[in-house]
Amino acid sequence: MKKLMFAFLFGSLFIACNKFEEIETLQNDETGAEFAVPIGKAEFNLQELLDNLDASDSTNIFVDPDGTIRLKYRGRLAIKTAFDVFESVQRTLTSIPVFPVLDSVMALPFGAPDSIDIDFMNLKKGRMIINLGNASLDVFRVNYEFRNVIKDGAPLHDTFLLGPGSFTDTVDLNGYQLVPENDSIYFEYTAVSLVSGNRVLVPLFLMSIQDIEFSYMEGYFGQIVHEGDPDTIKIDFFENWTRGDVYFEDPTITIMVNNSFGVPTQSLINYFKVKTVKDPDPVDLMSQYITDGVDFGYPRLPDQVGQTISSHFVFDKSNSNIDKILGAGPQFIYYDVDAITNPDRNQAVRGFITDQSQYDVQVEAELPLYGRTNGYAVEDTIDWNFSDFEDVKSVEFKIISENELGVGIALQGYFVDEAGVVLDSLFESQKFIVDAAPVDDSGNVISKTKKITFAPFAADRLEKIKAAQYILLNAFFVTSNNGDTSVRVLNTQKFEVRMGMKVAY
Repeated sequence: MKKLMFAFLFGSLFIACNKFEEIETLQNDETGAEFAVPIGKAEFNLQELLDNLDASDSTNIFVDPDGTIRLKYRGRLAIKTAFDVFESVQRTLTSIPVFPVLDSVMALPFGAPDSIDIDFMNLKKGRMIINLGNASLDVFRVNYEFRNVIKDGAPLHDTFLLGPGSFTDTVDLNGYQLVPENDSIYFEYTAVSLVSGNRVLVPLFLMSIQDIEFSYMEGYFGQIVHEGDPDTIKIDFFENWTRGDVYFEDPTITIMVNNSFGVPTQSLINYFKVKTVKDPDPVDLMSQYITDGVDFGYPRLPDQVGQTISSHFVFDKSNSNIDKILGAGPQFIYYDVDAITNPDRNQAVRGFITDQSQYDVQVEAELPLYGRTNGYAVEDTIDWNFSDFEDVKSVEFKIISENELGVGIALQGYFVDEAGVVLDSLFESQKFIVDAAPVDDSGNVISKTKKITFAPFAADRLEKIKAAQYILLNAFFVTSNNGDTSVRVLNTQKFEVRMGMKVAY
């Protein structure tokens, strides 16, 4: 929404809108030496303006049921997947090395990084590889069992004969469930000699578990900080600002979260800072909720597995200093929001993760056009060419405005040549060309205003501005009652300005 307020309120005074109409029926005077020349007319309401805004613009514009316009600026959508958040679990599962089986009963470590206590895990991928060697002439009947690796209610097991030489077996772990005991998976085997009938230990027994991936797991997943990415929201409302204050009645910053991790999670806000047009240093957003954190909604066992829970938290003037810092001309909002799981360290609260679990976080700043200002100033330029008017003795510009908004506009224009030298000004001093419409105690306009403004130019002044290449426009805005009253800007309100000039030869 580039330069919305500027283009809407006074840029149209001079920029052709392809709907020019005469200000009034124009007549030559009796001598034929004086002409009234229409420059243009612009008439629109705010809804038309909103409908025609560039669709690629980064600003989202909403209209409340009462017609109040809201400007919303959103930060980047930050997404964290199951692998991103629990990378340590996945890394542990996929890095189990080859290890020797030295006893008939072994507790194989099932890593529990960062105080994670897994109740069970369903596998969608993985394989177990065993290698056995027998340097004797004996033959062994080998029976093994993983009592914590279960499929269809039965533990993983097998029986085979091991003769002289070597034996290799690979088991596909897809569809198995790991149910660790004390962070371990227990492996047990027996080997019986067919020659002596005695139980023996296999001379060479190696095992590895590779390429494990889970589809679902339950347990307590520890208190882990998952780092987000710092982001910046640009507020272009004050892009043309030069001076003055604007106070918004109800600005907000909202944290929006969609979460399909079944784990208690809380925000860990490292900072929220606002860079304003008046202060070179960013100002901190202050709130107890920044200190204490904000709880994110999450799906609960057993009925919400696979669901996404949406939640949001709003910083407003009742719980923060947002009205002060967003009322000071915000240009940028800097923020860094992390997430921390199990903030209360309550291991009795068991959670879940699926391979499709993810959460996304987005921050949104909202400025409702309901507020007040006394001297919010902006500037911009428009092209200008007066060189075709020869032998003109005088010119008088006439500006007629009709306004349904509770915002008045004072304007000054400077005629500037190609070298950037100011040749003259539109008025002797900055002048109100639009009067603010009166409002009631709720900021609603109760009647419109009309104002006629004249700007005479004698021959000597005209000679100066013939070399002008553009007009530098300076304007400042004042809401009703000299900026002491907050007003509502509604999508139904209309604004009209007509401009012409009387040319004398």
